[in-house]
Amino acid sequence: MGLQPVGTELYILGTSHPLQCGSAECAQATILAFDAELRRLCETFKIQRITEEMTADGLAQHKVTDTVGQRVAKDFGILHQPVDLSPQERIGISIDDSVVIATVRRYGIFDGGPFREAFDDLADGIRERVWLARILSKEEWPVLFICGSDHAVSVRRLCRRLGIDAKVAHRDYEP
Repeated sequence: MGLQPVGTELYILGTSHPLQCGSAECAQATILAFDAELRRLCETFKIQRITEEMTADGLAQHKVTDTVGQRVAKDFGILHQPVDLSPQERIGISIDDSVVIATVRRYGIFDGGPFREAFDDLADGIRERVWLARILSKEEWPVLFICGSDHAVSVRRLCRRLGIDAKVAHRDYEP
């Protein structure tokens, strides 16, 4: 596995962002089941850090102050690390929606759907690489990474290219 330190394992859990945040649109029983699954994964794989595709702006969008993963990390006394780019960071590297809108207008793209999809693929690739760089910046392993279900497989593929032992615990977790 290349230069991978012993015990450097990443477990990926893809799910919906409303469930990740425990937002009001999810039934309480569903949130409790998700919480129980996170706890089970932490115990089973001796997780030392929970990382998440999340920002403070994402929390505000879902009308919560913390994620289910944040609460579990606190209860387990382990590090919690949000790794997504903030809206300001996205603007700084030109992968925000304003770039899409400006490009569609500038070049007279009438069917913006295919352009939008291609641009989103580009932005997601950049974001996923930033997430992994941020995950690699810390020492605590094994790691549980919670992300949107659309990213689970591509993040695992990128990890494997880097020589990181990554496993998808759930591609699209739903209780």
